[in-house]
Amino acid sequence: MMTKKPIEDTEQRRDEGGRFLMGHNGGPGRPKGSRNKLAQDFIDKVYDDFQAHGAKAIIAMREQSPSKYCTLVAALIPQHFKVEHDHALTLNEDELRAKLLEIRAKLLDPDSDPDLLGPPIKEQP
Repeated sequence: MMTKKPIEDTEQRRDEGGRFLMGHNGGPGRPKGSRNKLAQDFIDKVYDDFQAHGAKAIIAMREQSPSKYCTLVAALIPQHFKVEHDHALTLNEDELRAKLLEIRAKLLDPDSDPDLLGPPIKEQP
């Protein structure tokens, strides 16, 4: 059991308005990350309920409200991805020219959609 500090100590650390004086924060308080009993009990009950019925609820959401289901899935994806890409050019000039000609040939394939090609390329002298 924790013992209370004498009232005199508390009064000496506060101003007339009851606010703590500079340098007196009122003690350590609750440890960082800890929850009160009500919050912890609530979280435990929700967790137990989800363990019992969560899978069925997710299936029902997917079938009855696909947009909400997609929102849920999107919310689970991290907001920021660390993407590393080497921007250094690894092809020499001849390899790059060959790759561009290969891409151009694929784009000029008669089976491809002409709207995807964009304006015609002007030949350089």
